[in-house]
Amino acid sequence: MLITAGMLVVACGSGGGSTALGLADEGAPVVATSDAFEPIPQDPADVATNEATDEVDGADGVAASAAEAAQYPMIDNCRLRPKAECPDVNLSGARLVGLDLSGADLRQANLTRADLRYADLRGANLGDATTTDALLVGARTDESTECPGSEMGPCVGGPWVARTHVHTVGDCSAEQGADCARDYLYGANFGPVDFTDADLRRANLARSDLGGANLDGANLSSANLTAATLAGANLTGANLAGAGMPRADLRGANLRDANLNGVIATGALTSAATTCPDGTSGPCLTGVFAPAPARTVGNCRIERGAQCRGRNLRGADLRGADLRGANLEEADLRGAHLDGADLEGANLKDADLREAWLTYANLRGAKIQIYDDSDVQAAQAHGNLDEAQFTGADLAGANLNASRAPRANFANADLSHAVWSPGPSDYGYVSQASFTNVNLDNADLSGMRIASDCVFTGASLNGTIVTRAQIGKGVQDMDLSKAVGTDQMRWRLPGSTTDR
Repeated sequence: MLITAGMLVVACGSGGGSTALGLADEGAPVVATSDAFEPIPQDPADVATNEATDEVDGADGVAASAAEAAQYPMIDNCRLRPKAECPDVNLSGARLVGLDLSGADLRQANLTRADLRYADLRGANLGDATTTDALLVGARTDESTECPGSEMGPCVGGPWVARTHVHTVGDCSAEQGADCARDYLYGANFGPVDFTDADLRRANLARSDLGGANLDGANLSSANLTAATLAGANLTGANLAGAGMPRADLRGANLRDANLNGVIATGALTSAATTCPDGTSGPCLTGVFAPAPARTVGNCRIERGAQCRGRNLRGADLRGADLRGANLEEADLRGAHLDGADLEGANLKDADLREAWLTYANLRGAKIQIYDDSDVQAAQAHGNLDEAQFTGADLAGANLNASRAPRANFANADLSHAVWSPGPSDYGYVSQASFTNVNLDNADLSGMRIASDCVFTGASLNGTIVTRAQIGKGVQDMDLSKAVGTDQMRWRLPGSTTDR
């Protein structure tokens, strides 16, 4: 074991496994599950059902048409639309860019890490709302808006102020022909920089700000652009093959002649000012931008809030599906394709996710713990996350307590604020897993067992809780200099030959 300048440097096998859609961790074989991300054709019966069905809201009891349901999301039992009555609503981590919430009652709402940039909040009541790490730059307020501090608007300061743009992050300097391949650029606030012909292959640019940037001819193949801001960016002729850009802001962006082969763009925002790859004006609604329709698979209606506990969805093609808030507890999802699926807040407790594909899926706040009691036989019956592919997935705030993840791939994923500890079962561990370029900031890994054959190259562990964690002596490139509880860690794991 060698600890240098706060970094735990220990040898490790690659163990990254392969990833979907041609994405792979460094040195791992590439296994393509499809040539391109294409939505599944909608069944005519589904179309008729969607057009005829109204949805009743929980908070205000007002029915929403299918069109309204598509335009205004339902979160925490409240339809987020103009004049919505949503006091105390939990919107933590929600992406609500540009949403019209004029006149809405959002008193005491939890807006922690919520993205409300350019939202219309004129006349809204945000009194006593929690706005920690919220993004409210460009949101429209006026004298009729009650700001979070209970003062009347327009709202200024704090989350309403744009951050200062940067030019260099780590070894990556924004310039023509820049070589930033595989760099960790999560959350970088570049803004309108010149990245013409830059090499950004496999870079982690999730939640970065590239608004107005010039990316003409840039190579962004297999890059992670999850929830990135690309509004007004020039992506003419850019190579985005295999990139993940779900929930990215592409309003006003120029995508003419861009290569989108294999791209996952579930929930990406486009507008009339967006130039689509074929040169037509947006919104872009076909190809990778087409939403997956609701449909029935394995006696389970695949839609937001689906009740599919214990259903057999083994090997199902659920790419791009909207399963926000769905109950998939104890469901059989072995080998299922959930690439780009929206599973925010979903219940996946005790679901079998062996060899499942969750590349660029949205799992923010999801309950993914597989096993949390003392029944060892039950724990062994569930394969947990064995060989699951979470490349680029958004797992911020997810609950993975007691989950086992041998040979899983979390490369470029967001695990910030996630909770992953053994729990009562003492089964929380990972082995032969890749955490390359992962965001583990403020995650709770207390008591977690991390075997020697795991890779943490380029991972960010700022504020990560590692109290009582067991780290194998061969873990590669795990920088714990900014982690919490390192003085209470246990380095040695079974199979190790050297203690701390």
